[in-house]
Amino acid sequence: MKGVLVAAAASLVLALLGTPWFIKWLVKRQYGQFIREDGPTAHYVKRGTPTMGGLIIIGSAVLAYALSHLVRWQAPSLSGILVLGLAVGMGFLGFLDDWSKISKERSLGLTPRGKLLFLRLRDGTGLTQGVVYRPNVGDELFERLAHLGQESSLVITGTVKANDRAPGVPNGYEIDVDGAELLQDAVGYPITPKEHGVEFLMDNRHLWLRSSRQWAVMRVRATIKRAIIDFLDNNGFLNIDTPIITPSAAEGTSTLFEVGYFGEKAYLAQTGQLYNEANIMAFGKVYCFGPTFRAEKSKTRRHLAEFWMVEPEIAFCDLDDLMALEEEFVTHVVQTTLAERGPELTLLERDVTALQNVQAPFSRISYDEAVQRIQAIREATDDPEEADKP
Repeated sequence: MKGVLVAAAASLVLALLGTPWFIKWLVKRQYGQFIREDGPTAHYVKRGTPTMGGLIIIGSAVLAYALSHLVRWQAPSLSGILVLGLAVGMGFLGFLDDWSKISKERSLGLTPRGKLLFLRLRDGTGLTQGVVYRPNVGDELFERLAHLGQESSLVITGTVKANDRAPGVPNGYEIDVDGAELLQDAVGYPITPKEHGVEFLMDNRHLWLRSSRQWAVMRVRATIKRAIIDFLDNNGFLNIDTPIITPSAAEGTSTLFEVGYFGEKAYLAQTGQLYNEANIMAFGKVYCFGPTFRAEKSKTRRHLAEFWMVEPEIAFCDLDDLMALEEEFVTHVVQTTLAERGPELTLLERDVTALQNVQAPFSRISYDEAVQRIQAIREATDDPEEADKP
């Protein structure tokens, strides 16, 4: 009886491995991250289906259960072990065989039945899915599309249809393809749907920008930049571009990039602040927004050699006025980005819950209260390095 129960349990587990649900989950887990990291790929499998490997597993599991009755297996008898070993071996080999087919077909964008093709499409304005059904386009075009290289160029014709499950930016839509013209079949594209090191990706930065995450990052950045400019322009600030090459340091000489300037020493600008402190005497409220350079050799994320910085300056403004302006500024930039780049933030897997709560006015405390809170934290810490700090 004990052997029958063990065989039945083994049969149940093996049958589960052959179900469409398990195969769908495994396909999604195996390839979903790669698509997000390194996409957009030319093709990919969207849905898993029952496989012959799964049927073999189920059949072998049933065989194991039946044979356990015939041989009256009493664990741990040798015959029982051989029966279950045979069942597991048959199922495992069948699963591997069919899984290898799924892996191969996935690279071509084919479902195991070979009638559907899912194309990952990008035209610069967004990402979408093209659904190619063999009977609609014919065998010749279907095969050409199925064997295209990643980042090939196409002219696609078809019908845009709503589909809540369709991936893309924006999502919820897909193209039912009825025709395609091949402009270029890309061969040997180096950034494939697999893990790549940072050095390799930076060496291929011009191509890395086509990947989904980098594509989304640049779109979010562009919206943040425009929101900053719109807010300042609409609140009476004048944009004045300050020099990028300067004759002296603005914030210390140890972090300057020195450049030759017709026989004289000059430096890449650390800030435009000194120029705009003079400009506010003429215009009242000004800002500069452009590249900034800091020669701090480091590999941490908190040290950048080059970045863009916005620097507003106001001639007459007290602390309360400044804080009110900053609250409105931050709120405008955050809420504009959330409203316009929601799909991109989703693609980047960002949790926007905290950002949704960014609304002016903010809570405020005095400087004295801030000092008191810091002192209380220091007194409560067990870290000797923190406790020794003045």
